[in-house]
Amino acid sequence: MRRTRRARRGSGFTLIELMIVVAMVGVLLGLAVYTLQNKPRPYDAAETTASLVRQAARKAVEGGSVRPDVAARLGTLARTRVLLTTTSDGLIDVAVEQLAEDPQPSDNGTWQLIAHKTLGRGVTLSGWSPRAELADGTSPDTTVGASDVVEIDCFADGSCQGMTIYLTGRSQRLARVAVLPLGGAPASFQVW
Repeated sequence: MRRTRRARRGSGFTLIELMIVVAMVGVLLGLAVYTLQNKPRPYDAAETTASLVRQAARKAVEGGSVRPDVAARLGTLARTRVLLTTTSDGLIDVAVEQLAEDPQPSDNGTWQLIAHKTLGRGVTLSGWSPRAELADGTSPDTTVGASDVVEIDCFADGSCQGMTIYLTGRSQRLARVAVLPLGGAPASFQVW
């Protein structure tokens, strides 16, 4: 008889073990709910945009200089460009394009998409300024409408057109991306 009692005590889980498992499941569920909620912040969109500008600067260096005849025909020395547009449903599309020159003797080229990202719902492209604004308290020189395109050009030496992109989120949260002209280095800020 003693053997049966010991066998019964050794099988199953104790109350403490069950409570620990329930607590662990609760913590995991809490983390899952928190990470799956789609609450885009303007600063996250600014960081994504800055990352794509850095990629465009690297690809511009890899691509080398634009041939003079192609540059003259197209009116630009840019090897890559970043295009920011607002879609009809209010999202921000960020596209990185690279200039592909047609073989000689042609003096033409076409822009080819090399990267694309759609920024989260709830973040608005408010405007831009034609210079890198590093000081807080600035605002856009040009506001952006629904069909406007903001273009940042990057060149074969790794530099990009100096510019500041202004983003607004829900509850008037703000962010900006300042693209420094030398080295195409963008900086993200949580304020305007």
